[in-house]
Amino acid sequence: MTNFDFHNLLFPTEFENLCRDILEIRENPIKFTSYKPGKDGGIDFKSTNTEDIIIGQCKLYNPNNYNGLKRSLKKEVEKCQKKKPNRYILCVGMKLSDTQAEEILELFKGYILNQNDIIDNEKLNKYLGNKEYNYLKKIYSKLLIPNLSYVEDIISNTVNSKYYKSTKSFLLDINEKHKLFHNVFNLKTCIDILEDKKVLILTGNPGVGKTTMAKMIVNYFIGEKLINNIFFVSDNHLQDIEGLLIDNQKQLIVVDDFWGQNFSPTYKNNTRLRNFTRIINDFKKSSSHYLILTSREYIIRDVISNAEYETREILNTDSFTINLNEYSEEDKARIFLNHLYFYNFEKKYISHLKYNDQFQRIVNHSNYSPRNIEYFCKTQLKENNNEYSFYKELEQYFEKPNEYWNKNFIILNNTSQLILLIILISSDPISLTDLETTFEEVQSDVRKELNLNINPLDFANEIRLLEDFYIISEKQECSSQILIRFQNPGIKDYLLEYLRIDGRTWIRPLIKNVPFFNQLIYVFDTIENQIDDFESDIPLYGKKIVLSKILQEILKEKLLEEFDLLNFCTQDAREYTNDFTTGFTSEETKYFKISQLNDLFKISQNSNIDVRKFIINEVMKDIDNYQEGHKIVDQHSMTIFPSIIKLIHSFIDLDENKLIQHYYNGITFTNEYYSFYEFIDIYPFEFNKFYAQNILKIRTGIKYQILDDIDYYKWHEMDLKLDSHLGYIIEEVAQLYGIRLTSKFVLEIEEIAERPFRNFKKNRTKESAKENTVREKIKSNPLDKIVDEYLSPIDTYENEFNLKSYLGYNCNDKNLIKFIIKEVKNEKSILKPFTTNKDILDSFINLFNSKVLNYENLSTFTILNELFTNWVVSKNLNPEILKEKFYNLSTSIDFSYDYSISESQLKKEFTNIILNFSPTILSPLIIPHKKWYIFSQPDIRIYFIAEYIKTIKDDEIFKENVFEYLCDFQDTLIEILNISCFHRLKNTIIIPELKKFITSIDITSEKSTILSFIDFFKIEFNLKWNQNKKKFGDSGSSNSEWYIELFLNHLDIEFSIMNLDIYFLKDYHTNEDIQKYFLNKNAYNKLYNIITKTIEKKKRRCIFSEEIGIYFDIGLYEFAKNDENYYILKQIGMIDYIFDIYTKSQIAISNYTNQS
Repeated sequence: MTNFDFHNLLFPTEFENLCRDILEIRENPIKFTSYKPGKDGGIDFKSTNTEDIIIGQCKLYNPNNYNGLKRSLKKEVEKCQKKKPNRYILCVGMKLSDTQAEEILELFKGYILNQNDIIDNEKLNKYLGNKEYNYLKKIYSKLLIPNLSYVEDIISNTVNSKYYKSTKSFLLDINEKHKLFHNVFNLKTCIDILEDKKVLILTGNPGVGKTTMAKMIVNYFIGEKLINNIFFVSDNHLQDIEGLLIDNQKQLIVVDDFWGQNFSPTYKNNTRLRNFTRIINDFKKSSSHYLILTSREYIIRDVISNAEYETREILNTDSFTINLNEYSEEDKARIFLNHLYFYNFEKKYISHLKYNDQFQRIVNHSNYSPRNIEYFCKTQLKENNNEYSFYKELEQYFEKPNEYWNKNFIILNNTSQLILLIILISSDPISLTDLETTFEEVQSDVRKELNLNINPLDFANEIRLLEDFYIISEKQECSSQILIRFQNPGIKDYLLEYLRIDGRTWIRPLIKNVPFFNQLIYVFDTIENQIDDFESDIPLYGKKIVLSKILQEILKEKLLEEFDLLNFCTQDAREYTNDFTTGFTSEETKYFKISQLNDLFKISQNSNIDVRKFIINEVMKDIDNYQEGHKIVDQHSMTIFPSIIKLIHSFIDLDENKLIQHYYNGITFTNEYYSFYEFIDIYPFEFNKFYAQNILKIRTGIKYQILDDIDYYKWHEMDLKLDSHLGYIIEEVAQLYGIRLTSKFVLEIEEIAERPFRNFKKNRTKESAKENTVREKIKSNPLDKIVDEYLSPIDTYENEFNLKSYLGYNCNDKNLIKFIIKEVKNEKSILKPFTTNKDILDSFINLFNSKVLNYENLSTFTILNELFTNWVVSKNLNPEILKEKFYNLSTSIDFSYDYSISESQLKKEFTNIILNFSPTILSPLIIPHKKWYIFSQPDIRIYFIAEYIKTIKDDEIFKENVFEYLCDFQDTLIEILNISCFHRLKNTIIIPELKKFITSIDITSEKSTILSFIDFFKIEFNLKWNQNKKKFGDSGSSNSEWYIELFLNHLDIEFSIMNLDIYFLKDYHTNEDIQKYFLNKNAYNKLYNIITKTIEKKKRRCIFSEEIGIYFDIGLYEFAKNDENYYILKQIGMIDYIFDIYTKSQIAISNYTNQS
C-alpha cells in the first residue's frame, strides 16, 4: 500500500489540486473547479455541474498538530455557515483517529454528511494505490521518492562495465536531487508517450532541462513499472544499445544528446540514420523495452528537413519537444525556488523576491534556463554574498557574452566596425547626433594611422544595415532625438574583448580624437579595474582595458589640454552611480572629472606632478572665489569635494576651519552630510571641534534634510535618487551622526515618501498600546503567492502545543507544573519564552529535576547559562570554542524576527569541532523550523552576544559593542549583562550616561528643569488631525536619547517618550492612566485649540490610504518655551509628570550609584 507523506512532499496548492483530481475520479461525473490561493471565503474547490452546492477545503497540517488543525476548522465552520452548502468535503494531509474524525463530523454537523467526506492521509493513500487513480502519480511525481535500496539493486544489475559508471551516476543523481525536480505541465504527456509508443524523444536548446525531464520520467518508471534494468548511454553509443537488450525483460535505456553537436544533415543516406530508424522501429514493436532520447532542437529540425521519408515520419510523429518558452511563468518560478531550497539558501533569499519585479525579470529573462540556475547556485555556495549581491550577480550572469559574435563582426566593413566600437566606449545608449560627431572626429585619424577603408559618406547607410542585427535606433517621444543602443549583451561583451586583444590598434586613434569625457574612461584605464555599468538597459561586465605607457601619455595630454571642453554623451538614468549625462555643464562635472583624472594618474606619484598642479590650481579657483551664502562648489560636486581635498591637503596649506565652515554652510542634501564627515579623516582636530560645538544643530539639520530631500525628489520625479535616499543614504547618515531612526520618524518618512522605508531595521521597542497605526498594504506581484508557499507552509501552528497537557504527561513534579503554569500567565515572566516549544521546555524541566535550577533567584541569564553549560557537558565539548561559534552564527544572521539559519551555515561553524556533526545535535539550542533552523528561544542568541561582549578588554570597544547591540536587543541585553558583568556595565556605561543626563538638567526653576529635560531628549510629536471629530488621532514621537529610557527602565523608572502622546490623544487613556500621568481631561480642548491655531498644519497623503491628512509637527521644546503653551501643558498634567519622572530619576540614579 502507498504511504505518501503529503505534508513534507507537497506545497498547499499542489495538495489542493491533488485532492480535487482525486475527488473528480471518486465523484465522477461531478467536476470541480479550484480557487487560487488567498481569501477564498472558505472554499478551495467547488462543484461546477451540480444543482446542489458542493464545496471543499484542504488542510495540509503537520501530522502531529491536530490541535492547530482543529482551531483552523472552527473558523472554517463560520465560513461554511455563511455559504450554506448542501455538502461539504474536507481533505487533510494527516491521519485522523476515529475519535478525531467524529469530532470533525460533529463540528460540521449538517454540512459534512458522513465520514466518507472526511478524507485523511490514509484514505488519500488508499485511493492513489488503486489502478483507477494511478495516472495521478504522473502529475504529482514529487510523491515518488526514489527507493535507494531499489536503485542500488538496479546499479548492481548493470553488468555491462562500459555503462556502469554513467548509469550509476545518472541513477544516484535522481536519488540525490529528487527534491529539486518540479512537475512541469508536460511531464504526464511525456510519460504517456513513452508508455504508449515505447520511444520518447526530448528536444530543446542546451540547458533547457532535457536530461532533468528524463530523470523524472525514469523515476516514475522505476517506482510504478518496477523496471530494474536501466542504462544511461551517450550519443557515441547509440548504435550499441541493441546489444544491451534482453528479451522479455523490462528495460529502459536513456541516450543523452544523441547526434550531439557534430551531426551534419548532409549524412542523409549514411548508416547512422538508417540505424536510428531501425532502432526506433524495434523499440516501438517491443512490449517490455523503453527508449528515451534527448537531442538539441535545431539538430532535429535539420534532420527532418534532410532525412528520408521514414525518418521524417518517426521524428514528426513520435517526438515530444521541450521548449523553454512553453514553460509557464509559475513553472520557471518554482524551478528557481526549488534550487534555493535544494542548495540550502537562507530564508531571506526567498523573502527578498517579494514586493519587487526582480523575480519576474529573472524568470522571464531570455537566458533563464534550469542549467544556468543550477550552475549559478552552485558557484554562489562558495561565496559569502548577501541576498542583494546574489540577485545582482545572477542578473549579471544572465548577460554573459556568446562566442558566435566573433564570426559576425569580422565580416563587417571597417566603417561599421568603427561605429560599433564608438557605441561600446560611449556606454549605450548614445544619441545619433553624438555618435555621428564622434565618428567624424575619429574617422580621419583611423584611416591615416590604421590604413583602413573608412567611408564617412556611408555613415547613415551603415547605421541602417547595423539595425538588422546589432543595434536599435529609437526616436524619443518628446523630442527629435534618436538614441542608438545595442540589441544584445553578447555583442558588448565580445567587442570589449576584441578591443582588448585583437583590436588594440583601434585604441590610439579613438582616445586621441573622441570628443566626450566618458568615452575616455568607460572601458579604458591605467590600472586593472572593473567596468561599472549596472544601470544600463544591457549592462557590460568585465575588466577595463589597461592602456600601455604610450597610450597613457596620450590620454593624459588630452585630458589636461581639453579638460573644460570634454563633456558627456551619456544619456539619462545614471543617478545611482552619479554618472554625468549629456545635459550637464562643464562646471557641474568638474569635480567628477578631477576625481577620475586622479584615478587614472595618481597625484601622489612624482610621475604625475603635472596632474597634481593642474588639480590644485582648479580647486584653488573655487576656494578663492567662495561667496557667503553660496556653496563652495557646484551642487553636483559637493559630495566629491571632500575627497579631492583629502587628495591635495598634504601638498598645500589651507585654512582648515574656514574650509569646514564653508562646506557646512552649503549643505542642502542629506548625502552631503555623509561627505562632510570625511573631513574627520582630513582635519580630525578641527572637525571634531566644529562637530562638538554644533552637534545639536547638525543632527536637527539632518532630520530636516532627510524629509526635505524626499519632497524634492518626488517633486522633480527623481525616482532613482529617491530609491538611493530611502535605500541606504538615510540609514548610513543616521548611523554616522548617532541619530536614532525612531518608529515615529520612520513613519513620517514613509508618509512623505508614500512608500515603505525598506532598509529600516525595526527595533524591539516598547510599542504603546494606544498607538493606532495600520501597516501599509504593499501591492503584490503575481509571483508573490508562490513565494509565500515556499516561505510559510499552511501549518502556522507548527510548534504550538498545549502547555498544561504536555506538562501533565512529561513532568512528574506537581509543584514545578504549578510554578510554570502560574509564571506563564504573566506576560512579562522570564519563563514564558522557555515554554514556546517542546525542545526548550524539556531541557528546562530537566534542569529543575537535576537541581541545577531552583525556584529562587531565577533570571534569563541563569537559565540560559545553565542550559548551555548542561548541553556542553552532555556532549563533552569545549564551552569557550562553542561560545565563539555560536556568537559567529548569531551575528551572521539577520536581526529580524523572521530570520532563518541554513544547514550550510550550521555545518560551516560546527563541522570541524563536533565529530559526526548533524544539526540535530544542537538541540535544544537550535531546532528545525520549516525548511530551515532557528534558535529555540530568541534570547539564546542574545546570551552568546553578551558572552562575547564581556570578553572585550578595552572599555571603549566594550561600550561601542553594547550600544551597537542595544539597538536590536535592548532590555534583554541589559538584563543579561547586568548579571554576567554587573560592575563593568554599571561603571563604564550606565552611570556615566545617566550622569550626563542629570547634569544636563537646569534646575534653576521648574520651567528650566522641564525645558532642559525636554531639550535633552529632543522630543518631537507628529499628530494627525481628525477634522470630523475635532481631535487628534494617530500619533508618532521621537527622541534622540532613546538609550537613556532603557537605562531608566532598568532602574525601575517606568518612562517612555512614546507614552507622552497620551496628553494629545484624549480618547486613549484608562482610569489608571489619569492617576499615573496626572492627567486633566478637561484641558484637552484648550491644548487642541492652541495647537491648531498656532502651529502650521501640513497636508500629506497617507501611505495607508488614498486620503489626504492634516498633520501637526510639534517640537516640544520650542512649543513649551512659550509661556501660554507651558501653562496649558501644566494644566493637562505633562509638566507634573515630567517633573515627577525627573525627581524619581535623581533618587534612583543616586541609589544605583551607591549600590555595590
